[in-house]
Amino acid sequence: MNRFIVSVLAFAAVLIPAMAAGLLPGATSPSAHATTESLELRINPGPQAYNAILGCTWHTACTSNPPPFGYGLDWNNGHEDYSPNTPVYWRSWAYRSIGWTQLGTAAIFQNNGNCKDTYASVTDAFGFGKGAVVYTHTNAYTAGGGITIPASPSWSYKNQRVGSSVTSEFSYCAWDGQHLHQTADTTMYSSATSNFLTTGGGYNVDSSGNWQQRQSWQWNY
Repeated sequence: MNRFIVSVLAFAAVLIPAMAAGLLPGATSPSAHATTESLELRINPGPQAYNAILGCTWHTACTSNPPPFGYGLDWNNGHEDYSPNTPVYWRSWAYRSIGWTQLGTAAIFQNNGNCKDTYASVTDAFGFGKGAVVYTHTNAYTAGGGITIPASPSWSYKNQRVGSSVTSEFSYCAWDGQHLHQTADTTMYSSATSNFLTTGGGYNVDSSGNWQQRQSWQWNY
């Protein structure tokens, strides 16, 4: 056999396995995600009372009965006696399929529009924005503060004050007295529109089953 052909075949016998293994100078093996983790964040209603009274079912503005459908709920919160500084709470249940630490954080700030709004803007532990929970007719309790959101494979609960229901509103705000109107960034969150359909009755707003909005996602790392 021609010596040149023998040399080429011998070189190929070394080159091809080396390329497959990524052992040539400067070569690196292809990277791959070692872990995929599933997450879910459930946001519960925020009025002070654990057995909370629903004032208006799903709506944008509660201007009729039944109201025009939307993704917000009105909760009684001190409206009976216009108690000043009636607390508004962040309530969440959070799940991580692997980790036992935190899901992320929520930054609290005042972001008034037509009405007085307190925002809780969520960022996950990898720095990705996960939308905001909006507490309308509310003044922030610790504007500029934050919430650490715990999570675990068996779910973790968090309850922290974020604001107070206001006793007066802007003149251009559609408002019928002191209460909490709560919603979320509905492009990222789904809403429990098959629940919270009866006004005047009490709902256990600490219950993991009585979430108002939620979203799920995955981490690959």
